[in-house]
Amino acid sequence: MDARETLIEQLREHALIIGEVTLTSGAVAQYYVDSKRAIMLPAGFRALGELVAALAAQTGATAVGGMTMGADPVACSALGAGADVKAFFVRKEAKQHGLARRIEGPLLEPGERCLVVEDVVTTGGSTVRAIEAVLEGGHEVVGVFMRLGSPGESLDEAIPAEQACAMPRGSLKIGHQGCCSLEDAGDARAVAARLGSTLYVVNFKKDFGRIIDHFAAEYHAGRTPNPCVRCNDWLKFGRLFDHAAQLGCGLVATGHYARCELRDGTWSLCQTLGWNYVFKASYDKANRTSISSPRGPGFRKGLRELAAIRKLLKVPVLTDVHSPEEARQAAKVVDILQIPAFLCRQTDLLLAAARTRKAVNVKKGQFLTPEAVDAVMEKLKKGGCRNAWVTERGTTFG
Repeated sequence: MDARETLIEQLREHALIIGEVTLTSGAVAQYYVDSKRAIMLPAGFRALGELVAALAAQTGATAVGGMTMGADPVACSALGAGADVKAFFVRKEAKQHGLARRIEGPLLEPGERCLVVEDVVTTGGSTVRAIEAVLEGGHEVVGVFMRLGSPGESLDEAIPAEQACAMPRGSLKIGHQGCCSLEDAGDARAVAARLGSTLYVVNFKKDFGRIIDHFAAEYHAGRTPNPCVRCNDWLKFGRLFDHAAQLGCGLVATGHYARCELRDGTWSLCQTLGWNYVFKASYDKANRTSISSPRGPGFRKGLRELAAIRKLLKVPVLTDVHSPEEARQAAKVVDILQIPAFLCRQTDLLLAAARTRKAVNVKKGQFLTPEAVDAVMEKLKKGGCRNAWVTERGTTFG
């Protein structure tokens, strides 16, 4: 067996615990991986060290570490495998005595390339705090941008962002959409420059051919394809995710985040255009693919934050609800309740949302035909809702 197979076998044999466990975030999981039971045995330690040392060499990392205690054996295993790196660990808070350091170990030079590791990642909170500490210490965080290729290109390897963005903005597009185009790469580069981060532009032109083949095959079979669904699955959260992991990235943040700024206490752009503005945010992203993906601040803390936003911005606030009780409690804080697509036919949830007398937005599941939405709206009407919306998201079968 190779090192990866050995480590998986050791984790399965020694570290996997089935049963209800409370995580650091306060969330409750139905299983837990106590990795130290495996990686602090000889076979697990050797296999882990070989993998971490290889990853450090591949990414050009000169230091390996993370939040104590989870990262400690992982970083040390790289040294045990002969990696030419510094090992470090990050305290939750700086010491109040001695040298008062927060990052312990050999001194890290400004700009040092750090591979941040953790033994087990659930919500990712500890890893994020370790990254923040590394950034505060003047060290490096990197970004990755996915290219899908454009007509006439022959780029097959990762290229520096400066080279990718040297061409005139918008000069190369994929079809007519410009999805992941050089223009988008220019935007990504500007963001990375603003953050002071390195940006890797990775060309997946060859991989994108798989999407095209699927698209053509579905039409040939008499079905209507949804290439974006396949692209998300195979590329955005497949190949791109794998490449980010190879760079030593602990988390991948997609573009579903924005910072909003007030001007003179009003939303001047919307007022100028005569548009209504609704602030939308979720306290719990409950349908993440990976159990290790961050889900949000949680129900109670999230509602407090939404209430503060509503008071500060003086705009209507919308949030998702996932159960009848959440609908009843959220209605005390927000103006609009949103029914997630996966729950759009759940009768009890729809009736509970309707009975709050708040406006309700239903995200139509792609598994529903347009005609099936009539039954959803009838449930809301029976529950007493007088202001219901439907967000159309397309229809996909198979």
